Amino acid sequence: MKTTAEGAGILEAERTLRASVVTMTPSPAVDRVYLVDAIQAGEVNRARQVHSYLSGKGINVARNLRGAGAAAVAVTTLSDGDRHLVGDDDLYRIVAVSQPTRVNTVVISGDGATTNVNERPHPLTGADWERVCAATSSALREREADWLVVAGSIPARGGERAGSLSPGSLAEAASARGARVCLDSGGHSLREWLDQGFVPDLVKPNLAELSAAAGRELVTVADAIGAAHGLLDRGTGAVLASLGADGALLVTPTHRMWARAPRVEAVNTTGAGDAAVAGFIADHVGEPTESLLIDALRRAVAWGALAVREVETVPSSYPDVPGIVVDDPPLGRRLHVRN
Repeated sequence: MKTTAEGAGILEAERTLRASVVTMTPSPAVDRVYLVDAIQAGEVNRARQVHSYLSGKGINVARNLRGAGAAAVAVTTLSDGDRHLVGDDDLYRIVAVSQPTRVNTVVISGDGATTNVNERPHPLTGADWERVCAATSSALREREADWLVVAGSIPARGGERAGSLSPGSLAEAASARGARVCLDSGGHSLREWLDQGFVPDLVKPNLAELSAAAGRELVTVADAIGAAHGLLDRGTGAVLASLGADGALLVTPTHRMWARAPRVEAVNTTGAGDAAVAGFIADHVGEPTESLLIDALRRAVAWGALAVREVETVPSSYPDVPGIVVDDPPLGRRLHVRN
């Protein structure tokens, strides 16, 4: 099945991005990025540069899609004091909440290592959750969406885990409008939402999240495929697993594909997974044929590679990335622990 970007004739400039996408990010964050020469534990470290911007998985997915020319809207929460973070950008549908936006600290050292210190999501009241879901449902209807992406950290509701918001209602709202659903959240939230009957068409774990969902260490690509099949057995339609330096896997009930990009100089790896989600669904409209899945997987890997090259979590442009290989998974390949 081996294919490459050069032989497939799908340069980004030649494709029409057709998918209409609504993302839901119930707990956005301000990403504060510090670039340092090296980290010295227990010492004062001076930053060469500092960057701040509104972020969160679903927001990043929507910004990627908008930047590449696709139709997208990002439903998220913000306090009145933080509304300046989005200005008049019509990408966003804001649900006003009282809590300030959490801050995630990203430290990038000169050797390319990225260290993240993420603030826990602030709880949302039951009324806030209802308004977030209502805004999401409204956006799905207005945009005639092809995809709903529920992404990022899931806040607690009223002292309970967020799964108590009855996630199945979101899937029902999307299904009623003919939209597919992607869930991109941590291993704990993934298991919890699946336990409550949330049946997404796509989940996008990284290696650590896939391992957490499976409840065991994943040593080889074959192990990762086995863990993905465990999610399929619970009703998930497809699993797009990012394996860091070991590429990406796409596992469905009928297909197993692996893709990798040429080695790139990584600046900030924080938004790579979000870019991959956006790339995968950007032109994912209609029945998922093998050709569509190959194209979607290749684009996911390409956009992920573009994202890690820049300080901000969203690429500034989306040129073709040559040399991407889509092939049968190398089952015996050992996985790097770092994702």
